[in-house]
Amino acid sequence: RERLAWRSVIAACLTAIAVLVALSLRPLAPHLAAPLADAALDVLAGAAGGAIGARIEHAGHLLPASIVAASADVISVVSPEGPTHAIAASERALSLLAISFPVAGTSLAAPALGVGDVVFVAMLLGATRAHELGARRVALLALGGIALAGLASATLATPVPALPAMAATLLAGVPAARRLRRKDRTVAWIASVIALSTALAATLAARRLGSGLGSTERPNGHRRSRSVEGEAHPVARLNT
Repeated sequence: RERLAWRSVIAACLTAIAVLVALSLRPLAPHLAAPLADAALDVLAGAAGGAIGARIEHAGHLLPASIVAASADVISVVSPEGPTHAIAASERALSLLAISFPVAGTSLAAPALGVGDVVFVAMLLGATRAHELGARRVALLALGGIALAGLASATLATPVPALPAMAATLLAGVPAARRLRRKDRTVAWIASVIALSTALAATLAARRLGSGLGSTERPNGHRRSRSVEGEAHPVARLNT
């Protein structure tokens, strides 16, 4: 049964890759391409994150994992050489590598979450199943983090990484994720301090260079998203 499950996962991932390749070679109308790309990204990111989460040895390992992942996400956004920074500058890359959601009251689909965010959520759920942390609670905490990032993005009119907010809500709401075993503490804290220091340095450097979170935005702090008819409209982006 386990072998059959893995075969199903592999088949789903191969299908998702084929969909993304097809969309990159033959673009479809936005109202068709967005749900297909989103579904393919969800499958790939979910499979990768779930596999990682299921192999987390102890629930306390989620503490350094969350800190490192959140720091990496910040670096990716604020650094001009970061993957997220590069993706955010390309409408084509956004259409294939970001999860889009409908914009209420419009016919738009705006990019809101990056692949890394979905991988992180899937990792949390995989670890939750392995260590019985409460899938419903973890899912609600992740959604709460996404909502907080969305609120911050709307308030500041600039992209705000969702992963740090999700990591914060997880660590605040799941005590077991904060309990490191004694033998793991030294390595975990060293990794966490290095990650946080690097993220802070990248943020300060980006601000000095006049880039950072808002550098890929237009002068009014908004990106342009396509409607289903193909007309461009300004839409505030949440995160990639």
